[in-house]
Amino acid sequence: MDGKLDASVADSLPFEIVYAENLGIPNFWDMAMRYSVMEMNTAVKPAAFLHFFEMAGDNVIFLDPDIMVLRPLEHVHQALADGASLVMTPHSTEPLEDGLDPDDIRLLRTGAFNLGFLAAANRNDVRGFMAWWNRKMLGDCRVDLQNGLFVDQKFMDLAPSYLADVEILRHKGYNAAYWNLASRPVVFSDGEWLADGRPLYFFHFSGVVPGKPDIFSKHQNRFTASDIGHLRQLLDEYLGKLKGHGHSQFASIPYAFSVFKDGEPIPDVYRRLYAQEHQPSAKSRDKAFEYDVNLLMNPARGFSDRNVPITALMLRIWHERPDVQGSFPLTSPEGRRSFATWFVHSASREYKLPPEAVDPIAEALNLTVDRNGGAAVFSVRWLASKAMASAANFRGIYKFLPASLRLSIREFLVRKSAGHSSSGARISLGRKLDASLVPGIGIYGNFTAVSGVGEGARRMAKVVTAAGINHSNHVLTTNGNAPEILPVLDNTRSSASPYNCLLFHVNADNTPAVLDSLKAEETKGRYRIGYWAWELSHFPDEWVNAIDYLDEIWVPSTFVQKAVMGKTDKPVYVIPHPVFERVDSGETRTELGLPENRFLFLCSLDLNSFAARKNPLAIYQAFNLAFPKGSNPEGPQLIMKFHGNARHAEEHRNLMQTFIRDDRIIVIDMPLSQQRYSALQRNCDAYISLHRSEGFGMNIAEALQLGKPVVATDYSGSTDYLNSSNGYPVEFTLVPVRPGEYPQSAGQVWADPSVEHAAELLKAIVANPGEASEKGASGKKAVETKLSSAAVASIVQAHYERIQAEHFQDTFDGDQKSNS
Repeated sequence: MDGKLDASVADSLPFEIVYAENLGIPNFWDMAMRYSVMEMNTAVKPAAFLHFFEMAGDNVIFLDPDIMVLRPLEHVHQALADGASLVMTPHSTEPLEDGLDPDDIRLLRTGAFNLGFLAAANRNDVRGFMAWWNRKMLGDCRVDLQNGLFVDQKFMDLAPSYLADVEILRHKGYNAAYWNLASRPVVFSDGEWLADGRPLYFFHFSGVVPGKPDIFSKHQNRFTASDIGHLRQLLDEYLGKLKGHGHSQFASIPYAFSVFKDGEPIPDVYRRLYAQEHQPSAKSRDKAFEYDVNLLMNPARGFSDRNVPITALMLRIWHERPDVQGSFPLTSPEGRRSFATWFVHSASREYKLPPEAVDPIAEALNLTVDRNGGAAVFSVRWLASKAMASAANFRGIYKFLPASLRLSIREFLVRKSAGHSSSGARISLGRKLDASLVPGIGIYGNFTAVSGVGEGARRMAKVVTAAGINHSNHVLTTNGNAPEILPVLDNTRSSASPYNCLLFHVNADNTPAVLDSLKAEETKGRYRIGYWAWELSHFPDEWVNAIDYLDEIWVPSTFVQKAVMGKTDKPVYVIPHPVFERVDSGETRTELGLPENRFLFLCSLDLNSFAARKNPLAIYQAFNLAFPKGSNPEGPQLIMKFHGNARHAEEHRNLMQTFIRDDRIIVIDMPLSQQRYSALQRNCDAYISLHRSEGFGMNIAEALQLGKPVVATDYSGSTDYLNSSNGYPVEFTLVPVRPGEYPQSAGQVWADPSVEHAAELLKAIVANPGEASEKGASGKKAVETKLSSAAVASIVQAHYERIQAEHFQDTFDGDQKSNS
């Protein structure tokens, strides 16, 4: 046990409590600081064995708390009686080669044996082995897969080499769990539980989530609670026992070693930095848990640029993040400055860093750190959020209030629910624009974020540059909704934009909070434009309030335009996303691991969006209908490119289970750089999208730009540039959006593309390569005409000049567009 229980609770338990600090570990408090809660729980294990050897004088069996024992462990006791020094169970006794997680590689990384169970004999050689294991736990019990460590478990791979008489218990009824269930199905037969036909002694429910019975294990993607057969009954019984024994009460007890001695929370990265900078040693609790600001601010060894300071903390974070390493190389001044800027704006939030770790870096770079409300405004923020959520209930009364009062109420609630106290959002009725401001555009967007909205903002900045318009770029955070790791663009400013137009490249649901986060002087007197995307035919009523914060709205397609225009009289203009000529990695099919002489269809699916909208199963069904399995061993293949599976593990698992059974399907389920993805697009022969709806359809446009024949649903944003003369539109019927398939979708419809028609088109592309090539060439020409950087820049320039002429005619001169 980590911390002291209340006496009443401790006395009610049917066993004696042993507190971890009493296990005789001289470095205990140093370990408690350097390790996370999981690492600490496992680090004390050998000391606990030694403690119980001495206290009880007998053999010791360890079981994880998420294990359910069903019968006496007779094989374990017999092995110890027969002279075994240790009894261990392997994770799996058969290979895991179905492409799901965990697989053999993961077991190699985390350890051959599962240390949720271990039995040890109390004898001299075992005590010596435990003492060795205990020494290793002083500083090396960490999750560090890159360096071959996974807490206490990896060390036990050496046990059969270091210790005689180790018994490896291969009986399938011991330590059955998600990692071996594929080879030992659990059933209930004739009144007893069996694993692969043998008696089940204990099941290890690793990764269950109390209160969520539909999750079998969060650590894998092979099984769901609905496809584990009879085991679902045992899972429900286990969860019921947890509830009956007061799991929720004990789960609410905070980790005793989670705060500094002054009560402030310990950031996880502080622990890792502490472990990096301090050798294991014996310390008092006060000394170990004293907040050391110098630890956060010590310069990183090898970096001496005072203009761009790199601290040991910053370097630690850089080494932990391959995505950051790839985006910010520290070998160049530009890379170091971009990394330091990311550290100030993003890492400070992601890692919950204290101001003293961030402010000196921000000061050196002349950046402003944005810190929003704390505990003092929490109650007001909570009440305002509740009022915003319930706004629809008051709409009948609200609409009779004067327009100016409605706006004031709404802005107050938005401001307070977001935790801000400034008032940059307000657009007063009859307000005046400031003719003294410099002509140009301040662009606000998620420029450093890996997301569709972020990419749209970056493309808009390039277009505005190409149009020769004065502009400044202003980075907005995604508040953790997307990685913010990309380099800062040129013309980026942390101060207010000097220009008379502001373009907010964020969607409608975020518009009020973004504008309200700005100070009033940053928005006063400026013409405000919102760039919004949306993917259903009716714009949500819940977002209509955002329109009041803008003077006009830009959208990427006529489909989105119609949706927004249905809810406002303000101007709504189509400004399509530009499609740029790309420089790819130059890799060939062989280098990408693709077959050389097969016709390849490509589709790309972002599971961080909603899989139902992308409709991947329809794509597979159309492909299978067009080219039945077994009909042609050298026939076409389908590449399914996934990303974003971390947030939607169940959808990902279901898709994978469908696709891996068909060797004609090539699944690419890993991040690709933009250059490698562009090479993949180039190396494929055609693209297919049976989407239910698209706001624009960037993958479709990019395939057309490459001259590829494209099969796509003849609905929504892609119809602006794809038709029967330059592609293969698929017939559809409109169907209701089912609950849970897409947000804000009540009463909405979208397309149900015809799988049969899509299959005919796929066959036509393969059977008539000449026609397919002609359509590909037409598609390329259409994109170059409508969606090239120059084409979109001319559209932006025309709207910019219109705004200046209509609203700032005293100051605007058409010759004053040169880029700053």
